[in-house]
Amino acid sequence: MRARSAVGACALVAVLLPACRVGGWNDTLVGSGFGSEVRLETATGELKGELLLVRPDGIVFLSNDRAILAPWGAIEKLSFRGYPVDDVKRGVTPPAVRRGYIALASRYPHGLTEGQLDALLASLGQEELEPLP
Repeated sequence: MRARSAVGACALVAVLLPACRVGGWNDTLVGSGFGSEVRLETATGELKGELLLVRPDGIVFLSNDRAILAPWGAIEKLSFRGYPVDDVKRGVTPPAVRRGYIALASRYPHGLTEGQLDALLASLGQEELEPLP
């Protein structure tokens, strides 16, 4: 009797397990424990890197082992993982709710304290965020 119950339980698990999903809903946007690839266009050209952080004054991304701050006013177009962010263009600062959505695709979606940001910059050999080139 116990063997039949165990076989039945194993069969049930085998049927239901493929229906389970492990991970958050934004896995398709991020794809790893790191931030999404971000592409942005500015008046000086196109840049790409890893989206690290979204702040009220702009986005912080990692490009060529440098942490760069792109102010909202300098961003003409923005996309991550190939998906355009239509309401970020022509220097418009998106509302806080939209910035929160964009932050979900970053490596640090909840932000960083000043101490954490300083440690990150120190690990990159920087004292402050690099401005856009």
